[in-house]
This record gives sequence, structure tokens and C-alpha cells, in this order.
Amino acid sequence: MSTPNTTSLPTKHLTKLSKSLILGLSLSILLLAIFARLSEDLLYHELGTFDRVVGEFIRGFTSPPLTSVAMILTNLGSAYIEIGLMFVVGAFLLFRFKHTWETVLLVISLIGAWLLNTILKELFHRARPDIVHLECSNNC
Repeated sequence: MSTPNTTSLPTKHLTKLSKSLILGLSLSILLLAIFARLSEDLLYHELGTFDRVVGEFIRGFTSPPLTSVAMILTNLGSAYIEIGLMFVVGAFLLFRFKHTWETVLLVISLIGAWLLNTILKELFHRARPDIVHLECSNNC
């Protein structure tokens, strides 16, 4: 009579975790390489062409409905919306599901993102590209 293999379940989870970690690490290295390349271009003032090409591409899609959508998406990225959303999600995680550790990680990650954003802005001192800013007309 054969006994069930009890070691296969932990091994299966470990294999899945290993694949996820390798994929995450590979993606992180790729994104870090892209960031390093853009940083180098920024330091040597080589992003003018990139700004111009991307700006012209985006302006090619300009229309009042898309301008309205862009304004809404811009406002969704404001600090007030992000902080409010963090409180709502954090409260839901903490009080509804009792996920204390996940709530702490949420707060730490958002504070870390804000801190990293602030440090990088101070480090690079990059002016925004010179583009015509979106303005919403009365029909937005």
C-alpha cells in the first residue's frame, strides 16, 4: 500500500514562489536599467527629442472628449485623492478583514513612494517639458 507524498505540496509552493521571485527580480532589473538610461540621458540633456516626439504623438489625439478624460485622470492622481483612497483601503483592510500587516505595508509603500518621488525631483531638478497644457472648456 502506498502512502501519499506529503513533500510534494510544499515543493510545489516553493517552485511557484521561486518562479515569481525570479520574474519579479528580472522585471525589477529591466525597469532599473530603463531608469538608469533615462537618468543618464537627463543628466546629459538628451531628452529634448524624446519630449518633443512623445508630445507631438499625444497632441495628435487631441479632442474635447479625450481632454476631459485626461483632466479626470490627472485629478485622480492628486495627493488628496491618493491619501483619501489610502485611508479607505487601509480602513477596509484593517477593520473589515483584520489584515494589520497588509495595512502597515500599504502605508509604508505609499510613504516610500512619496519620499522617493520627492528625493528624485530634488536630485534631478528637471523642468517639465514645454508643451501646451490641457485646458478644459465649458463642455467638460
